[in-house]
Amino acid sequence: EVIIPLSIAKESNLSFGFASPGPGTGTVTVTAEENPQRTASGVASLLPSAGAVSAAKFRVTGTPYASVNVTVPDWTTLFHEGGSSNLNLDLTSSATSLQLGASGEDVFYVGGTTTFLWGQQLGQYTGTFTVTISYD
Repeated sequence: EVIIPLSIAKESNLSFGFASPGPGTGTVTVTAEENPQRTASGVASLLPSAGAVSAAKFRVTGTPYASVNVTVPDWTTLFHEGGSSNLNLDLTSSATSLQLGASGEDVFYVGGTTTFLWGQQLGQYTGTFTVTISYD
């Protein structure tokens, strides 16, 4: 059987916007969906982030109506830009499998939760993670 090779394209980055630590441990979560919800727990505070909050969005293209497996790592490390501090990011995916449509496309989203402590180095944190797709 001849099939179309799978391809994947990132359409948006995972972005938590701005948050502030409090005296203790806090978390910020961005849900894995088109219009993600951003929440804080513990002593974390959310700050206004006009347009800066998004789940990562990936478009998968392949054989029409094919089943595709999606693998996202459980976590990754975020590094402070210009500093020596880091944060762990627990990742969540909107799907572990996809059913491609008539056009041979579908999308999935990746969100996550990051935990930080009082005294966490302030500034921007960045990181990468690898997603894997395969035909079922």
